[in-house]
Amino acid sequence: MLALAFVAAVLVAGGIFYRLLGSEEIDSTAKLDVKTVFDLVKLSFGVVAGAGAFVALVVAYRRQRVDRAGAHRGATLWGS
Repeated sequence: MLALAFVAAVLVAGGIFYRLLGSEEIDSTAKLDVKTVFDLVKLSFGVVAGAGAFVALVVAYRRQRVDRAGAHRGATLWGS
């Protein structure tokens, strides 16, 4: 489930990047300036941080569900 959610998030991010860049041809002879490279690095870090945050949220949610089920099972077992 976690892998499927991560793949879906990556595909959505890829679709957004494709949509933002458009379908026009990219000039391969053009040189990148420092500002553009810096912006690409910031964007890459943002995507990685977002994916990491998404994974952390899913793991925390699953841990909470397991803890809550354990507490419910304990309360049912001991009759409290």
